[in-house]
Amino acid sequence: MRKLRPVLTGTLVAGSGTLAAVAAAAVLWSGAANDAAISQGSALLAGILLAVAAACLVLGIFLAWKAQRELVASIEAVRRQAEASVRRIGRPAVPSRNGDWESGLPGLYDLFRELETGIEDLIEQRQQREREVLRADQLAMVGQIAAGFAHEIRNPLTAIKMLIQAGRREADEPRLPAEDLDVIDHEILRMERSLQRFLDFARPPSPERRPLRLAAVVERVLALVQSRAAKQKVEIRFTPPESPIVVEADEDQMQQLVMNLVLNALDVMPSEGVLDIRIDSPEENQLELRVTDSGPGIPEELLPRLFDPFISTKEMGIGLGLAVSFRIAESHGGVLAAENRREGGAAFILRLPCAVPAVTAS
Repeated sequence: MRKLRPVLTGTLVAGSGTLAAVAAAAVLWSGAANDAAISQGSALLAGILLAVAAACLVLGIFLAWKAQRELVASIEAVRRQAEASVRRIGRPAVPSRNGDWESGLPGLYDLFRELETGIEDLIEQRQQREREVLRADQLAMVGQIAAGFAHEIRNPLTAIKMLIQAGRREADEPRLPAEDLDVIDHEILRMERSLQRFLDFARPPSPERRPLRLAAVVERVLALVQSRAAKQKVEIRFTPPESPIVVEADEDQMQQLVMNLVLNALDVMPSEGVLDIRIDSPEENQLELRVTDSGPGIPEELLPRLFDPFISTKEMGIGLGLAVSFRIAESHGGVLAAENRREGGAAFILRLPCAVPAVTAS
């Protein structure tokens, strides 16, 4: 046994060495197999990435080609539209360069330049026509003013002339009676008012604004027309604001505006009626004057042109009172409007911006 122990020991050692060698060989073989697998995976991944890059390149080329086609089609469509526009405005055609969209861009630029020039010419021609129409309207208005002025002056002059001629024929009455003198005085005053209206319309004075209580202006106007309203049996109702409202306005022009509205209301109520005047502030920093009557109202066909010159519902009217009133309202930053009431009659509404507190007004 002792002789066999070295042999067994050597055999075991040899076996152990063989096993170790086999194990080492196995380890080396497995490492080599892993490296091969890794190399194969890397090659596969590289192939996939290369395929994706090639696909993206092909897709990019396709999209660029498609975009180029759409761009060329858009340029051609714009060019055709520009050429049609150039022909419509009467400008000479600009030669196009079909088939080469890069060289066609300067041609398209030339088309737009020609189109721009044509539009500028059209604008100038239109402005010239507008100036001519405005000049014709002004001349027509001058003719209407002259005709209306002649009509307004001729009637009073005719009455005065007839009275004077009748006075001359009466040898036993060298002096005109008081009634005739009253008629002459009235007609002269009417001529003066007509002349003043024409002057106000032709050369409206610039307003001299200062703090003003419009209620005081209304009260002054009503005092002037009180006797006429009484003769016509017209009831006057005036509702001032609950608290004083002040506007920046020209006192004389405001009185003229209110007087025109009140006289128009009295004209449409020759035998009894109700004249209602209210001052209120329906919105912050705004004054509203409302003058209503119980007359026949405004003809619907005249409402859109009511504030135009020479528009009047009166047989003897010249149609400048409301036009002057509208201009006064505009010069004060306000608005003058008119409407028919459901219960009958008409309403004139003046809106003006409010100014400083009433304590500073005169």
